[in-house]
Amino acid sequence: MTAYTGTPALPPLLAGDVPSAATDWAAIIAALHALADPWSTYNPAWTTNGTAPVIGNGTLAGRFRQVGKTVDAFVKLVAGSTTTFGTGSWFLTLPVPALAADSQVGNAKYLDATIKGWGGHCWLFSTTQLGLYTPTASDVTNTNPFTWGNGDSATASITYEVA
Repeated sequence: MTAYTGTPALPPLLAGDVPSAATDWAAIIAALHALADPWSTYNPAWTTNGTAPVIGNGTLAGRFRQVGKTVDAFVKLVAGSTTTFGTGSWFLTLPVPALAADSQVGNAKYLDATIKGWGGHCWLFSTTQLGLYTPTASDVTNTNPFTWGNGDSATASITYEVA
């Protein structure tokens, strides 16, 4: 499925009105599809401002939906035994370019498979990259909020406006 980029506009109906024209029904159906259709998958890239990480035998997957100018997206990174974590701050690419950078757009969860999980948040580092922050508002890195290893994971759930 491709992203619905139209504006889900319903016909100007008042209480008690019954949609009658084919265009009324088409607008209603398009709006419902935009909200209910399956999300699309995308392959986010994982980068840093230091030495590049390598997913190796881990997994990195994303999915999203676009309704008009709004994108909802979810990304999950799970480290494998051959994953290397690079150095520097971590970034993930967005499925669709954002309107503007430098705003908080969602929540993140970081799970150390051997100890516990941490909550965090996500921000638009640029119009194409998502930055990850720890609970203490510092960048996620290979050693922050913990030293990453096999089985550890990071998830991000975001909503933002597109260009």
